[in-house]
Amino acid sequence: MIFWNRACVVLYGYEAEEALGRRLEDLIIPPAMRDGVVAAVRAWVDAGTAIPADELVLQRKNGEPVSVFSSHVMQRGIRGEQEMYSVNIELTELNRALAALAQSEANYHTLFEAIPHPLFVYDRETYRYLAVNRAGVERFGRPRDVLLQMTTQPPTGTYGPVEQVHRNRSGVPTLMEVSSHPVVWAERSARLVMAQDITARRTAERRLIEQARLLDQTTEAIVAVDVQGRITFWNRGAERLFGYPAGEMTGRQRDDLLPAGQMEGAVLLAQVLGPGDDDWRGEIRGVDRGGRSICIETSITIMRDDAGRPAGRISVSADISRRKALEAQIVQAQKMEVIGQLAGGVAHDFNSILMAMNLNLEMLAMDLRANAGATGMVCDLKTMIQRAAKLIEQLLLFARKRAMKMQIVDLQVALPGVTKMLHRLIGADITLVVTGPEGSLWVEADAIMLDQLVLNLAMNARDAMQPGGTLTIETALRELGAADVRAGAAPGDYACISVSDTGCGMAPEVLARAFEPFFTTKEVGKGTGLGLSTVHGIVHQHHGWVTVESTVGAGTTFRVFLPLSPPPESHVDEPAALTVRGGRETILLVEDDDVVRRLCSAMLLRLGYRVLACSDGPKAMLTWEQNRGSIDLLLADIVMPNGMSGLQLTERLRVLQPSLSVVLMSGYHNEIIKAEEISVKGIRFVSKPVDFATLAAVIRDCLDLTGMVDTAAIPVPADLDAARPEAEAVR
Repeated sequence: MIFWNRACVVLYGYEAEEALGRRLEDLIIPPAMRDGVVAAVRAWVDAGTAIPADELVLQRKNGEPVSVFSSHVMQRGIRGEQEMYSVNIELTELNRALAALAQSEANYHTLFEAIPHPLFVYDRETYRYLAVNRAGVERFGRPRDVLLQMTTQPPTGTYGPVEQVHRNRSGVPTLMEVSSHPVVWAERSARLVMAQDITARRTAERRLIEQARLLDQTTEAIVAVDVQGRITFWNRGAERLFGYPAGEMTGRQRDDLLPAGQMEGAVLLAQVLGPGDDDWRGEIRGVDRGGRSICIETSITIMRDDAGRPAGRISVSADISRRKALEAQIVQAQKMEVIGQLAGGVAHDFNSILMAMNLNLEMLAMDLRANAGATGMVCDLKTMIQRAAKLIEQLLLFARKRAMKMQIVDLQVALPGVTKMLHRLIGADITLVVTGPEGSLWVEADAIMLDQLVLNLAMNARDAMQPGGTLTIETALRELGAADVRAGAAPGDYACISVSDTGCGMAPEVLARAFEPFFTTKEVGKGTGLGLSTVHGIVHQHHGWVTVESTVGAGTTFRVFLPLSPPPESHVDEPAALTVRGGRETILLVEDDDVVRRLCSAMLLRLGYRVLACSDGPKAMLTWEQNRGSIDLLLADIVMPNGMSGLQLTERLRVLQPSLSVVLMSGYHNEIIKAEEISVKGIRFVSKPVDFATLAAVIRDCLDLTGMVDTAAIPVPADLDAARPEAEAVR
């Protein structure tokens, strides 16, 4: 003991000289407590922690117990040793109350200092700061004594939580939420102000709002469910895709999504949000709230909490119905392209066959000129060949492998031909009615394309009439004024082709897209979406226009308007015998079809020409070398085997003899179109099947252009052309 004041003498009964130098535990600590108190004090001292204040029952000199409130402070003495200063107050009832008050104030002071948010107390009269906690000192970067000399601005408006921008001593802005409450502080009316830094919270909230806005702006449907299957998030993309608003879906069970009667949609959403197939991606089909069939690409991912436990699932879904439809259309278009390639190849070979048949018949007719009966049969066979050639042209048009051939056509003669085909195509349950005015309706058109136009419209009408109905095809002469014609067309007389049906009709939204390529309302695999767009393209190529009227449940009417053309000049029959000029020039004939090559050779020999026949380009080059300087004209097919086409052969021979006359022929119309685009002077092109007189005339004209006029006349019976059917309307 190094210090013992007079109060200690009164409290414990020991004089100072009795207490100084003795140990504390021997003076006032009861024997039963000594070991525990000594051990606790040593532990606090060794740990360097403060000894807590507490109520203790100690012992007077006479052995009586005395209740005291004891507080302690440890510090180093002058010589560096640890010293403990103890203040003991006897606890009477009043002392106990005062001690409790002091402890309460100490506790409140500790709390005031420990709160991590800035706290201020200001005088309500002077607005001077009365207190500030440690967080306030740190936040505003000023010493406590400086802050306590400052005043605050008188408050305006509410004392409730308000957001304010505060700046520290360095001028850095901070968003604070400020609230205040009335208090009494040191017997003065005051207000306690708490300022909470909400900068990070508001930044996080803005980020969440922005993220939610982004999720709403995305076109994909984003849906989240918790582990109980309740929907926790439903963005606008989901509203658009499924047709249900977020307010109707959020919080609902996934099995309780839709009202009764919407089970197809419920199955669809259950597939998207179901408990199976976690972390799954794939395509599903279903219907939305309005019953529209949709194809959805969906990815489902499990969500986990911080401990890795499943917390729910999130699905991201996109409507790929249009993409799937386009993919199907592309596949269909690819099929059509394959069919087109096949049709072109078939047409090439078939035209060669027809040419061989035609040349045989013409040579036979020459030999049978005196036999009128035989000549008639030959003419009938030629008519059948012409019909076969027209079928090939229709096949090429269908496959888009044929160039336009504009002619003056009488609709009143041309349409009956296609209607015969329609009887076989539309079925027995549909009645076909064809009407038109008396007389002719002349238009400039491609006859095959005209057939295709009517055929496409009729097939569209057939598909709209299930099961059965009436299909009406009508031709008429219409006089149209300026208000009736389309933009860019002149008023005047027009031929009108109307195709009407009694089918299901089209809704306005379908009608608006009727002529779009690949647009179809038919099931997958039952329509290409190209029929009406082809009609529109054909009409446009003929400088006309097409209109459509339709009512749901009442049928549809398409009207095609084509400009009228002057009638063709009257056909005058030729004399009884035509003359086809031949010659004595040398012709290099190159044809891969054996029969066509043999017949062309025979025909040219009959005309007096010298013929060198070859089956392909390489053999033709060899023949050229063997007859250099003596060949006057090249007659070759464009498409040939063994790596050399007719055009390539022409290029090589023209290098050797620039003045060489050339006639190229092909049964594949696209090849002729390509060849004509790159043709040079002195090259003529003919399409198979070509008749005897036409081919002879083309050859003679080519040779005459080179100045080699050396001809002989060979009569050709007029019967061949005169016996053609009178009903043929195309001239």
